Amino acid sequence: MLITFGVATLSGVLLLPAVWYFEESSRFVESLVIVLSYFREGVLFLFYSLMVAVCFVLIYQYEHKRYLQFHIERMTSLVEELHANCDAVEQDVPPELDRLMATVRSISNSAAKAEYELIQANRLKHELVTNVAHDLRSPLTSITGYLDLIHSDRYRDEVELRHYIQVIHENASNLKGLINDIFDYTFLQNDRIVRQKSEVHLDELLNQLITQSRLRLLEVEMEARFSSSAERPIVEGDALKAMR
Repeated sequence: MLITFGVATLSGVLLLPAVWYFEESSRFVESLVIVLSYFREGVLFLFYSLMVAVCFVLIYQYEHKRYLQFHIERMTSLVEELHANCDAVEQDVPPELDRLMATVRSISNSAAKAEYELIQANRLKHELVTNVAHDLRSPLTSITGYLDLIHSDRYRDEVELRHYIQVIHENASNLKGLINDIFDYTFLQNDRIVRQKSEVHLDELLNQLITQSRLRLLEVEMEARFSSSAERPIVEGDALKAMR
């Protein structure tokens, strides 16, 4: 306000020589000044008030622009600090910026969560590739092992030969299922996997796993024995995925 009154006074002082000049060079201005001289106090008050109002508006606009610029720069520094550390800016925020800072903090937290979920998804994808590669190798090892036994005539009779062929067929079917599971991964991203639920006999499933793993166990001089005291070892689920 002091600046406004000072600028208005200075403007009036600077305009007086211009008024005197036009009064001497123009009869109309001279006549106008004579008429206004009868209302000197009112004219001066009106003129000074107008000058004060104009100066006040101009200075207010300038200061308001500086005020906004100051808070924008402050918000920029606060957002940069918040980006570096989500917990860094918890206080020292002007009340008028509380809502904006809460929104920025929420966006920052959402971005951090999305980044974490992306890292987790990539880790799970790598684990999936590793697990699928391991799962593909297991039936292939069993198939090649039994084929080697058949190729070298290392079976006692036709019954054992048919047993080997049955195990090879089962592992080949299992291998096909694993390959289909690789394609299922794409559907899994969109929650389009459909599980084929049925009654699964756990004793039969475990016996089948032991049979398929027989050659691998023999290679490391181990054997598997199955025993169960469960009266009804049946669960509801997807048998193929349970086998995996």
